[in-house]
Amino acid sequence: MKKRNLFLLGTLVMALVFGMMFGSCASIAGLAITEATQSSQNKRISSAVAHAIDEIEKVLPDNATVWIYKGRESSGSNRNALGIVSSTAGAAETAVDDITSAFIQKGIRLVDRQNAALIEAEQKFQSGGNVEQEMISIGKAAGANTLVTVSVVPQGRNQRLQIRIVDIEKGIPIMQSGTGEEWRI
Repeated sequence: MKKRNLFLLGTLVMALVFGMMFGSCASIAGLAITEATQSSQNKRISSAVAHAIDEIEKVLPDNATVWIYKGRESSGSNRNALGIVSSTAGAAETAVDDITSAFIQKGIRLVDRQNAALIEAEQKFQSGGNVEQEMISIGKAAGANTLVTVSVVPQGRNQRLQIRIVDIEKGIPIMQSGTGEEWRI
């Protein structure tokens, strides 16, 4: 009887050790897949932003003073082929930061988003009304002549970067991003 109990105890210990090793391997594999998914998503965001910068530059007037505004951001997520879900939260803010940085490096004049009066005006416009008309008014008051709105919007099971450029002085759109693969994040 003692030999049988010793055998069962040994088998149980081996099963526990194997289970812990397998569980750790599965966790490590899951972490690696999640990191790969995030890396892939970051590349898609970077690619879409780089495309956006190129497209914006093509249509900006020579005398542009640009206000880059973060519009809506869907709280969506992407699911890859393995079923791993990755969030796109923060993609619009990342895009605004990257576009702002690129424009500063290229010498494109920007309205300082940190201006307290401008931020206060942004908050006031959210109370209703025609958002684009309010943004044009705020942009004029801030000294901008071109408004670039950066949003992340749903597109099927994915999201895409949406860029809209408005000539503030004329109140007319200059550019609206497309729905092609190059805008997908």
